[in-house]
Amino acid sequence: VSVAQRMSGVNPGLKLVLDLVKKQTSWKDIPKDVKKRYHAQLGTQEKWERLRIPWALQLHIPHHRTMALSESRFYNRALEAFRVKLMPYPYHYQRQIINLLGITCVKYYWDLIADALMSEKSFDEVPSFTARDVVRLL
Repeated sequence: VSVAQRMSGVNPGLKLVLDLVKKQTSWKDIPKDVKKRYHAQLGTQEKWERLRIPWALQLHIPHHRTMALSESRFYNRALEAFRVKLMPYPYHYQRQIINLLGITCVKYYWDLIADALMSEKSFDEVPSFTARDVVRLL
C-alpha cells in the first residue's frame, strides 16, 4: 500500500504537512497563513524540525540542506532506524552513508545480525527481503 493510498482518509492538515516534508520545505518557506491555519500540525519551528526528520526517514527522502540535523547525523539516524526495524540496507542512501560514515552494506548487515543474536532473536524473525540480502552478501 502506497503512502498516497494510506493518506486518502487523513485530514487535510496532515496531508499538507507530509507534502511540505516531501518538498523539503524549510520553516521559513512555509507561508504564514499556512502556519497559522495548521498550527496544531506544524507547531513551532522546533516542533517542525523534530517532526520533519522522522517523516523524511519514513518516506525515504534524502537529507536536505534546510534540515536542522547535519548530514552525517541524519544518515546515522537513518541507519539506526533501518537496523532497529530489521529493514534492508538503504541502498538509496549508499553514496552518502559510505562517504560520510564509512559504513558499507556488509558492515550494516554484520551489525544487524549481531544485534539480532545479542537480543536472542532467531534469523526467522528477520524479514525475508532483509534475510535474502544478508545471505547474498554474507
